[in-house]
Amino acid sequence: MEQNLTEKRIIAEAKRIFMQKGFEATKMDDIAKACNINRPGLNYYFRTKEKLFEAIYKQAVGTALPSLERALNSGKGLEAVTREVVRIYMHIIHENPSVPYFLLNECTKDPDRLSVFIKNLGMDIYVRSMENFRRQGKIREVPLQALLLYFYSLIMIPPIANKFIGNVVAPKEMVTEEEWGDFVAEKIYEFLKP
Repeated sequence: MEQNLTEKRIIAEAKRIFMQKGFEATKMDDIAKACNINRPGLNYYFRTKEKLFEAIYKQAVGTALPSLERALNSGKGLEAVTREVVRIYMHIIHENPSVPYFLLNECTKDPDRLSVFIKNLGMDIYVRSMENFRRQGKIREVPLQALLLYFYSLIMIPPIANKFIGNVVAPKEMVTEEEWGDFVAEKIYEFLKP
């Protein structure tokens, strides 16, 4: 039980520090100090910064993998699958609001490292599924880069932009998270349908 609590505390503090400083600037000593443990104690749970980052990423995003797999392999129509995938990604961000900031930060510093983590965790399932759907003629012929840029810009940028947009537009002009999810799903579906 104690090990589990210590590991959870390490992950929570490391997540906070990674989000604050970014992967490269975060030192294992910073994390150990924040957890009030020594470096060998931290190494007992996580030998490398990469392993710790992977644990955080799995906690934040990896738990959605089974849901994504079910949605993408459900055999439902494109519109229903699109709505479910958008809902899953928006839920990830709702539960982990610092993820968009962190991803943007890491994309500017070391996008290759981020790509490797995403692939290693299997979170590239959306890309692989869209490749299969395209081959099967279930979606129109679109470059996957265009699809991903469109998808992630509609999912990742709004939580960041909302911080200032809420101060620019009248409250009656704002949309709820659910309304935005419906809008995104509709736009992605329109983009993909054959």
